[in-house]
Amino acid sequence: MNNLYGRLGTGVERRQKLDFLQQACVESGPEFYFWLSLLAGNSKAVWLSPSRVGFRTLAVLDPRSLRIASDLRFPCLELSLTSCKLIGFPQLTVDSRPYIYRLDGLMGVWSPLGPIWINLEIDGAGHFDLHDLEREQRLEMPTLRIGYKEMQNSDCLDLVQSKLARIIAAYPGAGMSATGVLGPKSQD
Repeated sequence: MNNLYGRLGTGVERRQKLDFLQQACVESGPEFYFWLSLLAGNSKAVWLSPSRVGFRTLAVLDPRSLRIASDLRFPCLELSLTSCKLIGFPQLTVDSRPYIYRLDGLMGVWSPLGPIWINLEIDGAGHFDLHDLEREQRLEMPTLRIGYKEMQNSDCLDLVQSKLARIIAAYPGAGMSATGVLGPKSQD
């Protein structure tokens, strides 16, 4: 794992990042590796409400009750990349009537071209892509898809940055609230 654990920092910082992994409830080894890789970068683990930082595309649901949870805070990562600022929410449940989807991740990206919300899909070795296109169309937002083999053969941060650059260029400002977004700020 390229000494990812050692790159998590020390003391309180490491404990906060490990708590994030526990609270995020990732569902697979590739997802765990992805979020651990982002944690090993210069990320900060925080709890935010997706709607409070501008996500208005779909209703976010409480994963236990499946009720709308507009102000519920979820574990997420704040990360500054070369070309943008990113907030990543792992395992978020959204209502795309008539379907409910559990996203591997929801990423809010603030770049010079404008803000954008992206569905993150992390595909494991046994991924079956029969319904991917249909799901992407129902979610009405761009999808950043990362395969397990890609993660094994490259640095996750570099991979995310290169794929984000393509999405940002193709969809500047897509999926964000028309009322304006103040930008990603931590909530106290």
